[in-house]
Amino acid sequence: MSPSVTNCKTLVYLAGPYTRPDPVLNVHNTCKVADRVLEMGLIPFIPHLTHTYHLVSPKPVDFWYEYDIHMMRRCDLVMRIPGESTGADREVAAAKAAGIPVVKGLEGLDAWRMGKATKRLRKLTEADCDGIIREFRRATGQ
Repeated sequence: MSPSVTNCKTLVYLAGPYTRPDPVLNVHNTCKVADRVLEMGLIPFIPHLTHTYHLVSPKPVDFWYEYDIHMMRRCDLVMRIPGESTGADREVAAAKAAGIPVVKGLEGLDAWRMGKATKRLRKLTEADCDGIIREFRRATGQ
């Protein structure tokens, strides 16, 4: 079953290792993580895919850092993929400075997603109760 993609789903920036131990392996691994994010009903943003852009149109590393931070600021959430990475650590620091929530790994993302669903359910329940109370008051003249 293929996940559906719509404009209203949470956009998750995947911050993780790129250069160490190997860029191609890290791009591959991050794409696999992105599949898991899709399966959770969220939309992954994979900054590692600029690897291909760089192959076609090389740019200095600082350009890519700035490019990625700019794209990250448009995301709803940052997920830090485990592994040593100066760039991913910078992205996490920039996310926190911008007030963007940061979670660690797929487990952290799943916990965040479940917490958000619980909050929505609570709001729905409160709204339903308010509506029921209004209907009761209207029916009883209170």
